[in-house]
Amino acid sequence: MSAARMGHGRRSFALAIVRARASALASAMASAIAIASSAMMIGCSSPPATALVATPWNPSGQSSESPAAAGAVALHPAIPFTVEESAGGLVYRTPSYIIHTTLPDTRLRALLPTFQELALEHYRTAIVGLPAPTGLMTSYVFGKRDEWVRHAEADLGEAAATFKRLGRGGYTRHGVSVLYDIGYFDTLTIAAHEGWHQYAQSTFGGTLPPWLDEGMATYCEGCVGIRGRGQPEFVPWRNLERFSALRDVVNSNAIRPLEAVIVGSPQGFLLEGRDALLDYYAQVWTLVHFLAEYDHGRFRPALQRMLLDAASGRLRPAAGPHGLRRQFEEYFGTNPSQLDSAYRAFIGVITSPGASNAVYRGESPYTSTR
Repeated sequence: MSAARMGHGRRSFALAIVRARASALASAMASAIAIASSAMMIGCSSPPATALVATPWNPSGQSSESPAAAGAVALHPAIPFTVEESAGGLVYRTPSYIIHTTLPDTRLRALLPTFQELALEHYRTAIVGLPAPTGLMTSYVFGKRDEWVRHAEADLGEAAATFKRLGRGGYTRHGVSVLYDIGYFDTLTIAAHEGWHQYAQSTFGGTLPPWLDEGMATYCEGCVGIRGRGQPEFVPWRNLERFSALRDVVNSNAIRPLEAVIVGSPQGFLLEGRDALLDYYAQVWTLVHFLAEYDHGRFRPALQRMLLDAASGRLRPAAGPHGLRRQFEEYFGTNPSQLDSAYRAFIGVITSPGASNAVYRGESPYTSTR
């Protein structure tokens, strides 16, 4: 799921639900991967700022691991933490997190402290060096959905009813993520996505526009090395679900204009249906890759500056389509409509025949064809 920023008196929260969706890429790689459903995250905030996320689900328990991926962020697994018993569960304390959990003694619970710390390092280094959180961030990971429901009711009051109707998932509010066990791989993927929102809410002095907040959250989902006792490695291109959704968009001739992606909101796309929202997430995932890589990294410095300005509080808030359009043009030197053809060309390259092989290896299908 994704979390909208919550600071300076703003209330925001987000919820993720999982639904089944077959993908063309999953079928093509059925011998190596199992992707039977996607996780979809829906958020609400005031002012409006929501996001959804789709993540691979492996009901068979098979891993979608690939060979060592180029550009992977492989970090030292020896993360110090302490653990103590609490009412009905455990509390892990790491250098950056307090994790309350009622998960049973499984590999998911064992990996969580290390996974969250390594994910945080990835958030802070994936595009540009970003500041460390100023304090410990709090996460709740419940073992059962009814525990999550009780917590949500106490935390959200009447608003919890909406989230309960949406099914599997979790939410992030005031920089606190509240998740529950929806399966080993799904839970970790959602934790990585929500972790970005948790980090940004807790650390940034400014508010990112929805397209970049959700784009970064999806960019930070890709991970290998979580099978068995493997060490997590965060690999932005190794996101089979997002790539598959993008291929579906292309094959359906349904690519949204870049302007619509920049000025739109997850809430607005959700009104069109869940598929529209998942397509939006695929396109913002692609957009961050585009801005980081297109034309030998032409827009990467501007992307870095925007993230740094948000972190420091220098990023001026943008309201409404005009404000979001103007903000984009201020940073990238062109408006979304003028950049649309280049964005579409980038999508064409990364979804061309054979591109899935690079994605499976965790490599850029754009730079590998240059």
